[in-house]
Amino acid sequence: MNEQKRSCPQCSQVISPEDTIVFGHGLLGHLDCRRPRVLSAEERTLLFLYCPNHKIAECSTCLRQFFLREIASLDRFGVRLHVCPHCHADLTDSIRAHLYGCTMLPALVRHRAQAAREAARNLVRPSHQVSNRADVRMREAEAALHALRASMRQPPRKRSVRGAESSETTLRDVGSRRARRLSNSAASVSRIREVSRHASMRQRRITSASATISCERW
Repeated sequence: MNEQKRSCPQCSQVISPEDTIVFGHGLLGHLDCRRPRVLSAEERTLLFLYCPNHKIAECSTCLRQFFLREIASLDRFGVRLHVCPHCHADLTDSIRAHLYGCTMLPALVRHRAQAAREAARNLVRPSHQVSNRADVRMREAEAALHALRASMRQPPRKRSVRGAESSETTLRDVGSRRARRLSNSAASVSRIREVSRHASMRQRRITSASATISCERW
């Protein structure tokens, strides 16, 4: 027996596996009925954390690539948009394709993001298998989403030991060079002071000698 396709309770439209949905307590629907495939909050957060400094989307019409800051905007309803700044084509699919394959994401985060996306898609896919009943798939999707959010809350990954040692060595070298420069500067100041002291003493001797000579003349 075929399963009935799921419909959004807000717009009554059939929910596609490619749509972005919200779910919980046995219910699911579009995140944005006007733009069913809009990026989710988790996807936007991952882009902001890991992809702010490289190009994430390509417009197939303009044949141009864009940074996140170049294509993110808000419509008059306050909904986040990601469109080409030249032809206004929707770049959501291009961004999503980049995000789930981006190597800047830690492997665990990327894996859990992919798992959460796939679990959400499974919620609206018809299936004949008993193990994939709606309630089971709902729990799986919720668990995958919670796992993704937990990994996103973890501190950024640490640098490799080799990289840390290299940085520490560089800092030590810089400190040593700075100490040598300070030592050389201190030595130079000492030499200048010593020369000045000798010059002052010589000047006093010359003055004293000149005074003695003047007295003898008188």
